[in-house]
Amino acid sequence: MAIDFDNSPSVLLTVLTNRMNLNATRELREAADVSITEWAVLAVAAAEPGAPPQRVIDVSALDKSVVSRAIKALAARRLIEVRAHPSHRRKTTLHLTAAGRATHDICRRIQHAGDRRMLEGLKPFEVAQALELFRHLTRQINDLLMEEKVP
Repeated sequence: MAIDFDNSPSVLLTVLTNRMNLNATRELREAADVSITEWAVLAVAAAEPGAPPQRVIDVSALDKSVVSRAIKALAARRLIEVRAHPSHRRKTTLHLTAAGRATHDICRRIQHAGDRRMLEGLKPFEVAQALELFRHLTRQINDLLMEEKVP
């Protein structure tokens, strides 16, 4: 039996995220010269100053090597500082520079505008329902991934 593209949750979510990422990629690159992954690093460093790189991976579900390259690129552009962890010599922490804060603020405005456009026309209770559905689906997928790791 063929996939029903209009009624497959995985297809619909994939299409939605791909289209959102295409648009966000273009807007972030044009306005702030950053990638989606770099934006994820900036967002975590702004929300949780001193967060370890692993936190970006946890929040974004991005691959460790992709996040590592983004951190190196942002550090080279002096948008973030990578500092030694105060109590673990082999760990590092992420901190925005002043330029990083300004870039973050541009990216945050772009993200908020995209969110508003995506949710336009929905009533507040529908937005709340959608967000709860997204959280539920994320928990479901995380649980499935955890089950796969257990031998």
